[in-house]
Amino acid sequence: MRLVPCVLVLGALLACSSSMSPEEPSVAGVWTLDAASIVAPQTMNWSQHDDAITGTGSAMGVDVPMPVDVSGTFSPGTASSPPLVSLIFQFENGGGITGQFTGTLTRPNHVEGSVIFYGITQTPQTATASYTRR
Repeated sequence: MRLVPCVLVLGALLACSSSMSPEEPSVAGVWTLDAASIVAPQTMNWSQHDDAITGTGSAMGVDVPMPVDVSGTFSPGTASSPPLVSLIFQFENGGGITGQFTGTLTRPNHVEGSVIFYGITQTPQTATASYTRR
């Protein structure tokens, strides 16, 4: 008879402890470009530590691939905000071109948003872009 109450107490403790430390969502992985209205990284490999994102990627220049450094943040969704990704693209061979991407994780493996590119022309250029994690 004493075994049943002990098992119930142990089960309740395990249920409470697992609900107190939910796993944070992650955006780490390889992301590929679905669509963009202007040059954007075609492939990126993101790493995530807490809310910080770092990574590398590749975009297609006029004739050659351009390496891209990626840095930014991920904000998990809340009751008042969807999961958000904010990134800076630094094109290594792009003559100082940078991009500021702000997107929403619309599904666990899909992010879409807008990019502001600096350094392509004298005025910033806006574009849209969406990526899928493979």
